[in-house]
Formats: sequence, structure tokens, C-alpha cells
Amino acid sequence: MDSISVKDMKVPGAVEISPGRLSVVEGIGGKAPKEYSFPLRFEIAAILICRQGEVRLVLNDHPITFRSNELLFINPDSVLEQFENKSGNCDITLIMIAKAERFRSVVIDRQLWDMTLYLRKKPLIRLGKEEHELSEAYKKLIGLLQSQKKQPYSDQVFSALADVFLFQMLNIVSSKISSTSLALDSVPGQGLFFRFLDVLKQGKGLCRSVEEMAARLCVSPKYLARIVKANSGMTPSEWMDEYTMRAAIHELRHSEKPIKDIAQSLGFPNPSSFGTFFRKHSGLSPAVYRQKNL
Repeated sequence: MDSISVKDMKVPGAVEISPGRLSVVEGIGGKAPKEYSFPLRFEIAAILICRQGEVRLVLNDHPITFRSNELLFINPDSVLEQFENKSGNCDITLIMIAKAERFRSVVIDRQLWDMTLYLRKKPLIRLGKEEHELSEAYKKLIGLLQSQKKQPYSDQVFSALADVFLFQMLNIVSSKISSTSLALDSVPGQGLFFRFLDVLKQGKGLCRSVEEMAARLCVSPKYLARIVKANSGMTPSEWMDEYTMRAAIHELRHSEKPIKDIAQSLGFPNPSSFGTFFRKHSGLSPAVYRQKNL
């Protein structure tokens, strides 16, 4: 299965706004990128906006007819199995908002998480005139900023813009979804799932054992794994690895601690095991990552 991420998306017309963050592909025309084969897994949060035409697609096993003035919200880890132009005159824009880990950190509060779970089941949203004009305004702003000469804080500007755009799209979605609908579509075990996340946040990357986590929450490891997977699509181990990576990246970028001290503070037995873990999740050694992000 091929994967689409912000970093490796190579499509004519794609604009790389900020490394690993906001990116826009205009005028897809009802055709999926030729260099990818189906099914496609999205490693990013993304939005498709249809200006005109009609496309039939299959997203996460659900057939969808995507028409003019509609927005299709794509959660990270979604799978696109089919993308077929049915009208011959499609005009579709793909906006890649954020990498999976950034998206999850933004929507981690209960109400936003409920919304993303709802959108995984019902990702199609009809845009009103003002909402369509607002999305067009954001695209124009991105293009204007991109055309300017790079400034010392350009990356920070685009990073902030990505968050603003994400929250504005969630505002649009929120206006279309009632609180009753969210409650009806809630997943069993959400209380346990959010307690699990609370413990992770308090642990600051030190929670590494599923058995230990389950004991702290007074449930079995098997039950914890089932609830976490049902609520997020990720295993407890994947969540713990993500929080450990966040803590490691923070230390590497914002402290002068030796790498061996960072490894020890995060519970690794030695710098070598920390290096293996960090390289597995980032593709770089801790030393190289720190050097590239000074």
C-alpha cells in the first residue's frame, strides 16, 4: 500500500508551504496522482474541496459521491481505495494540513476528538457560499505569502497559518454537526481513552509499558488495547512512542543536554537504544536531528 505524506507528495502544481506541514495541490481535475497506486494511505490530515464536477471514490471502505461545493475531510491513516471522475470537468483542490502527530496534538480535547471520530464515519460536508469564499480566501493568502521572499520567521508564519486553517475548517464542520449527532456517534470507552491520554501527558514521554499503563488505569492490557484502538485507530504502544518522540524532540531542539542525559531522562537504558528508537521514528539519529534543527 502506497502512502501520501506532506513530505513526499510530488505532484505537478503542488506547493510545499512549510516542511512537513501545510501544502496545496490545485486543479486535480478528478484524477488521483499517477505516481501512486491504489489503495492510498494518508499519513496526514487533509481536505478535498470540489469547485465543480463529480467524483466517485471509496474512503475507508465507504463509497462516496463527491460533488461541487462540498468538502471532504480526510483523517490521518485514512485509506483511499478508488477515485473516479464521473463528469469529465472536475476541479478539485487538495489541501494537506498537518502530519498525523501534529493533527492529534491539536484535536486532543474531548469535543474536537469526538468531531474527528464523527468525520471518519461521515467525512462529507456541504459548503455554503460564505464558507466556500472563506476557503478560497485562505488559499489566496497561502499563495501570496508563498510568492514573497523567504523571511527569518516564514516557517513560523506558515506553521501558525496551518493551525488557523485547521481550526477554521473545524469551525465549519462544527456548524454542520449537532451535539446530539456527536453523542450518537461516540465510541464506547471514551472515558478510559481520555484517562489514558491524561496519564501519557503527565508522564511526559516516560510511559513505555502497556502493562504498567493498564495497571495504573485498573484494567487489563488487552482491554486497554481494544479501547484505545477503537477510539483512535492506534495501539497504546504507538501512542506511547509518539509521546516519547515529542519529549525527545523538545529536548533536542530546546535544551543543551547531552544526548546520553536525554536518553536517561526518558527511561532508555543507554544512548544506543535511544538512538535506535529515535531513528526508527524519524529516520535520523538524535545527533543529526539536533544539528538540522539548531
